[in-house]
This record gives sequence, C-alpha cells and structure tokens, in this order.
Amino acid sequence: MGVKSVSFINDFSKIPKEYRAEVAQEYPELKGHEAHDYTLVHNGWFDAVLWKLLRQKVLDRKDKIDVWYEARASHLIQDPVSKMIKGVQIEKLGQKINVLARRGVILTTGGFENNKEMIQNYLAAPKLAPLGTIYNKGDGISMAQEVGAKMWHMYNYESLGLLHGLSFDTPEGERSKLVLGWPELNHGSG
Repeated sequence: MGVKSVSFINDFSKIPKEYRAEVAQEYPELKGHEAHDYTLVHNGWFDAVLWKLLRQKVLDRKDKIDVWYEARASHLIQDPVSKMIKGVQIEKLGQKINVLARRGVILTTGGFENNKEMIQNYLAAPKLAPLGTIYNKGDGISMAQEVGAKMWHMYNYESLGLLHGLSFDTPEGERSKLVLGWPELNHGSG
C-alpha cells in the first residue's frame, strides 16, 4: 500500500519499550508468545490512518470498484446443494438487491456491542454500552449463523484491559465514554 510497516514492539514510540511486549503479547504463558507483534502502518494509534489509507486506495481505483453507501447487507446467498456462498443480499434505498460474487465473498462481521440481546446472551451483561461504533449490531454474526456457522467462545470480548469492559449506564443509542484520559476513544470506532 506504499507504506513502511511499523513493528509495535520494536518501533512504536508512544509507549515505553519495556511495556510494549506486555501490551502486544496477551498470553505470555503460552509457547511462542514472543513471536506475536502488531504491525502498524505508521508510528501512531487511534487516528484512523489505516482506514484513511484503505479508503484512498479504493478511491484511486474508483473506475474499477463500486462503492455503495447505505447498502446494508442482510443475508448471504448460499447454493442449496454445494452450500457455497455465492453472494450477498443487500437493502439499498428500500430495495432488496442480490449481489453475486465472481471470485469469493469476504464476511467481515464487526462486533455486536450495540445489540442488547446478543450482549445478554453471550456476555450476560445487560448494562454494557459500546465504546466504538454504535452501528455494530451483530448482523454479520447473524448472517453467518443463517448459513450454518457455529458460534464458539462468544463470551470473550476486548475491553482494552480497562474496567473489564464495563461502562457507566448510557442512554439507549449513545456511545459510552471512558473518563480515563483517552479522549480518542470517545468519538468513533475504536
């Protein structure tokens, strides 16, 4: 993508070096933990640089890539015999459209942090509120289940190691706020 990658453990300057491995290697008791590192696109974080870079690469190829906004995926299209995923059904401007794939389908599920039912079912924590996007409602997970995916370890979630992922009770449809000195976490996808 035209950038020189940054090793979190070796190159990242925002956290003292003696703590970097501790942050990047979650399970030091497991064999091979020292091989785990984060690869970054620059020496920074919580600034959406990867997203901005990917977006620009798509814009640079707009003659070859169609981008549809407000086109929510609702179902995967599965061949009833082979069970192969052939495409996706979307809803755009109130109309259902089947989009068939030529060379494969990539399902990026996002999370379910703004789906109270999934939070209760998987985490048994009805008062959790999302720190990141308020649009992650578990749609990708539901679509995967429709075509036979089995859920496993759904009780595990990322909480940035803070407050066990709990936050103050937040009005419905609003993002939670962390008051621990990281304002970058309070204004968008984390």
